[in-house]
Amino acid sequence: MAALPADLPSFRGRLVPRDPARVKAMVLHLRHELHGASKGDRGRVVRSTVPDADPATVAAACTACGGHCCRKGGNDGFLDTHDLVRIAAALRLNRQKLEAAYAAAVADATHKDSCIFHGARGCTLSREMRSRVCNAYYCGPLERLLKGAAQSSPGAGKPASVRAPARRA
Repeated sequence: MAALPADLPSFRGRLVPRDPARVKAMVLHLRHELHGASKGDRGRVVRSTVPDADPATVAAACTACGGHCCRKGGNDGFLDTHDLVRIAAALRLNRQKLEAAYAAAVADATHKDSCIFHGARGCTLSREMRSRVCNAYYCGPLERLLKGAAQSSPGAGKPASVRAPARRA
């Protein structure tokens, strides 16, 4: 299969030390969302636009980009009630242990003005602890790359080459 180039967005934020105020805000968000779970709130529906995307291609693209879409994750990491109920059940964690797991996942250095879980090497959360948004969202260039790979004949689904734009000074 010929390599499928993709011009990806790029994020090259500045790392700053772990901020206890951000961690506290994240824990308060989790508590608020978990309180919603007791009221039956199940959050929004999120579906991937490319459900059978090759994980290696996605990982390569997101690594090359550096986390452009992560910038909007703020102190909540896109986590909502539905995510937290699903994750707590899958990992068999009670509320206190879930909060502790998320607090522990915040790196010692995170990107300024990005998701609280956006560390020096990308997302500090395992796939199973990430929100549905994080696991399902593909930026426009990556979505086009993945859909092109899925439509190509032999070798569809194999990793494609990706490139992030040159860093501007």
